[in-house]
Amino acid sequence: MPFLPAPRPCWLILIEGDRVGCGACWGQATTLAAEVWAEELEAGAKADGPPVIERADGLCVLLACHGCGERALAFGRPAHWAGMVDALKDAAERGWVGDACPACIAADLMP
Repeated sequence: MPFLPAPRPCWLILIEGDRVGCGACWGQATTLAAEVWAEELEAGAKADGPPVIERADGLCVLLACHGCGERALAFGRPAHWAGMVDALKDAAERGWVGDACPACIAADLMP
């Protein structure tokens, strides 16, 4: 499986202790936190406060397609997960099958 470690520990974005994303640098994390917070408020979520940003203890997991090498994306950036199980679960919700991206799956199904 083409699981790749992130190049360095990320800045985690947490809402009420739940990881909702991360950024490779502080600036990227604050921008993403603001986007996620705005989406949460727009959806009517009731939270105790805004997202908290903290440094990760280890490296995040990136997932690349075994066919084309394209990385799974979130918010236009490579998506990061806490581990391989989380990566596969979330990628499946985005149309991936195992480590194959939706474009490669569609190409394989073409006559």
